[in-house]
Amino acid sequence: MKNTNNQLKEGDLVICTVKRIEGATVFLELENNLEGSMMMSEVAAGRIRNLRSYVSPNKKVVCKILKITPDNIQLSLRRVTAKEKEAVMEQYKKEKVFQAILNTVAKEPQKIIEAIKKEYSL
Repeated sequence: MKNTNNQLKEGDLVICTVKRIEGATVFLELENNLEGSMMMSEVAAGRIRNLRSYVSPNKKVVCKILKITPDNIQLSLRRVTAKEKEAVMEQYKKEKVFQAILNTVAKEPQKIIEAIKKEYSL
């Protein structure tokens, strides 16, 4: 799913937040404030009657990285299987719980999280 060294590559699964929808393009924000986009044809297979039933602003979705260029990351929602989506979302939830625990027990939780992410995934 996610690389431990935070280097994204084509084929990786990432959690994105939908930022805006303009025409047939969906703009998303990945972790580390990276931006990506998705064409309407990559949202779902077949004909899409209502785009907002798949994506809406501030919704978290699991996407597959199709192509990385210096100025854009092209993403796909339809190429992620239900099993892959479930695994990535479960990992994301576990990371959030771990971060919440660290926030309550550690003096500098962000430094601890960064140190862990250098070697492992949370």
